[in-house]
Amino acid sequence: MQAMQAHLIAIKSPGLVRLRRMLAPVMRRTPIFHQMRNKIALGVQRVDVSTSYFMR
Repeated sequence: MQAMQAHLIAIKSPGLVRLRRMLAPVMRRTPIFHQMRNKIALGVQRVDVSTSYFMR
């Protein structure tokens, strides 16, 4: 997915640049954008942290 994003960002076609500028603000408001962002940033596996190490 990152390779595809990098390829699309690298294209300097005026039409594509204009389309990206129009779609970016709209995409940021969609639930799918937030799900993709979370999966990229946090990964797909849930992390379980034992809090017993932090108790006094």
